[in-house]
Amino acid sequence: MTIPGKFKQIVEQFSDRPALVTSKSIISYAELDEKSNQLGNYLIEQGVSAGSVVGIMMDRSVDYILLMLAISKIGGVYAPFDLKQPSARIEQMCKEAKVKFIVTQNNFISKIEGFYEYLLYPDNLDNNKSLLSNSVEMDASDPF
Repeated sequence: MTIPGKFKQIVEQFSDRPALVTSKSIISYAELDEKSNQLGNYLIEQGVSAGSVVGIMMDRSVDYILLMLAISKIGGVYAPFDLKQPSARIEQMCKEAKVKFIVTQNNFISKIEGFYEYLLYPDNLDNNKSLLSNSVEMDASDPF
């Protein structure tokens, strides 16, 4: 069974229970599933597909978890980058891992600008129309 497949089972069983708890919010399994689907649809619109290697260059947060889950649901592979690494090392790792995209936040663009294509992480999934329009549930049973 895949991670997205197992997650789907958990969502069906515990949809209203807390999946993530932070000092600012509590996110249920159903909400986590919905937001990761929205983010996954956004990534697909940007060209990410099954087998794509997607770099993650973000602060550790709920958004980071959403992104890992969304990439997994698409059937992609995520490659987390240490934010303390110099640009040259990040560039080398991208080449070695055959990273297709890097998803990042505004404050990290300077580390990759000029040598790599990047996607900005949407600031607010609930207000980003590109994420909400034509959003469909991804099939988590077998992403390949």
